[in-house]
Amino acid sequence: MRDLSERSRRVLHAVVVEFIEHGEPVGSRMLTEKHFRDLSPATIRNVLAELEEAGFLYQPHTSAGRIPTELGFRLFVDGLMLLSSLSGQEEAEIQSLDELSPGPNLLQESGRVLSELAGVASLIMASHGDKRLLSEIRFICAHSSKALLAVLMFRDGSVETRFVDCDTFPTDGELERVHNLLSEVVHGRTLGQVRDIFAHKLESERVEIDAISRRAFELAMKAADNVVQEPIVVIQGQDRLMDSPDFRDVDRLRQLVRALQEKKEMLSLLDRTIGARTVQVLVGREAGELSQGALSFVLAPFTEAGQPLGMVGVLGPTRMNYPKMVPLVSATADAVSAAHDRAVNIEPRKLVRRRRPGRPT
Repeated sequence: MRDLSERSRRVLHAVVVEFIEHGEPVGSRMLTEKHFRDLSPATIRNVLAELEEAGFLYQPHTSAGRIPTELGFRLFVDGLMLLSSLSGQEEAEIQSLDELSPGPNLLQESGRVLSELAGVASLIMASHGDKRLLSEIRFICAHSSKALLAVLMFRDGSVETRFVDCDTFPTDGELERVHNLLSEVVHGRTLGQVRDIFAHKLESERVEIDAISRRAFELAMKAADNVVQEPIVVIQGQDRLMDSPDFRDVDRLRQLVRALQEKKEMLSLLDRTIGARTVQVLVGREAGELSQGALSFVLAPFTEAGQPLGMVGVLGPTRMNYPKMVPLVSATADAVSAAHDRAVNIEPRKLVRRRRPGRPT
């Protein structure tokens, strides 16, 4: 990307702002009258032509004005836009989310509030099993089969069960000792961390392990092994996509809706963005197959005790109002994180404004 003069950057900024607001090609006369009274239409036309040649704008018809390309939107997001401030009502609605308990209701309500405030569809994803923090693992004797029922309880309130093969059933006293041994290790850790810890304890020759401890570690590893939860995906406000003039093509809209139902693509999107420290803006094809080249995503991770759990965001046409979306998504992610922190007795942090979004990885 070649360096742009200050004048070119100002003109590109004006074109993107006008196109976001009106959805129509932007011409030199309108720019002169509204933004650049000190410049002639001929000068503006020359700058527009240079921006088009550089790949930041394109002209749908010879007689029409210009429209930003994905590259133009990318530059706008990275360094040209001025973020909007949230209104008092918007802040109050978002902050009320941190009073909810973690779980499906928090995700649903967060999606509803974000979609209504943003005026576009919202997307909330909770990560797969290894990202969740355990609170406890317990075992229940299932005498009708040669197995123990493992109950995995997570801090976010979710519970998973699975059967674990067992040659001989432990006594009630042995089970209680197993639970006591495990509680010292599993609380506040992910499944992956639990597997690694117990594998190390079992493999280390320097650690003397009695029979009950060995059995506890082996049972815990079996319970934690291969437990992978598909991401929880909550999409709200899809009707706002259907009502958008940017998606008049019904067949194209159907393709977008089908793409959003692909869990594999959703998981890929989650993996790309969950570790980010800032809001991520994915413009058009940067989001991969999900966008079908027509959608943009504004996403931010939410956490519990500093550990990433998932992400919240919005999706809409590439001409969505990015300066408004970034602070809305940022504040919502902070509120969801605060709700999770409050549930584990961590003092919720103040809402942090991520003033400049990051680039996608």
